[in-house]
Amino acid sequence: MPTDSRLGSRTSALALADLESFDTRPSGGGPERRFCCPLDACRDKPRDRAHQSLSVNTDTGDWTCFRCGGAGRVVERWRPAREARRERALRPFRLAPERVRGRAASAPQLAPLWAATAELAGTPGAAYLAGRGLPVEVAAACGVRFAADWMGRPAVVFPLHDPAGGLVAANARYLTPDAAGAGKTRTIGDRVLGAFATLGAWEADPLVLVEGPCDALALHDAGVPAVALVGTRLPVWLTRRTFRRRVAVALDADAEGDRAAGELRTTLESLGALRGTRWRVPNVGGAKDIGDVAAIWGVAEVRGVVDVFRRRDAAGRDGWPEHVSGPTREGGPT
Repeated sequence: MPTDSRLGSRTSALALADLESFDTRPSGGGPERRFCCPLDACRDKPRDRAHQSLSVNTDTGDWTCFRCGGAGRVVERWRPAREARRERALRPFRLAPERVRGRAASAPQLAPLWAATAELAGTPGAAYLAGRGLPVEVAAACGVRFAADWMGRPAVVFPLHDPAGGLVAANARYLTPDAAGAGKTRTIGDRVLGAFATLGAWEADPLVLVEGPCDALALHDAGVPAVALVGTRLPVWLTRRTFRRRVAVALDADAEGDRAAGELRTTLESLGALRGTRWRVPNVGGAKDIGDVAAIWGVAEVRGVVDVFRRRDAAGRDGWPEHVSGPTREGGPT
């Protein structure tokens, strides 16, 4: 606490730390806080709510005591009021700090697991993708590989890269179910730092975002390169890729996918994307994403769905039109 000589003048140099030490229970809301005044003229007053006569604006640093008339600015470095208001206004649009690479618990496992993978061609992984109606050659060109033992089971492994092209994670799609009921996919590494992209996806208009790599491959086979988030969370750096661009959000056709798609569109548009539209497959007949459409009805049906998406996207419209026929509507192709 400063000496009385510092606090005796009505224009004394007060520090916010001094005020918080003198009155440990300030009141007020928002940027305005009320303290008991430590100046000589008020020091003999009780330190309670009824005598909190000194008001501090925590945005500007300005303070005034309404009992003794003292006024000034706290000695901590304070930004001008206009700069503080600008900072507050920009806060909702500021990008979160990028996570440090290697922070994921599984990050140390990525290098040895990836080193043990093999080229995709001629493997059970290639047969698995072909059986789901997905293009094996395109997958191989995108760096997809096969693991005979990915944490205990054979899997197709999709690389996730950062903006510089570095491998930061890998997403495995298991070929066989696990007897213990474990999931059908498993990601190793820093998933939130990367994404899986098919060839030409970053240059495509619109930039198409999907959840899973199989969805991206199915769309690519239908003429639409796509980026798979491996989930619904955007890497921080991806928002820079969407600035002043059209974006199509093709997450799963279920409640979670709809919620996440709405949040992604809001976030991307607030950060400079020109427009975000929702590409949603007809959620009937067991298909909730593009990969399911390819697996159940084949690439021809994916092309039909994509054609609808493109027409509606050109008009700035979302969803799936009820009047369009298709396998989920009338039992035949569109």
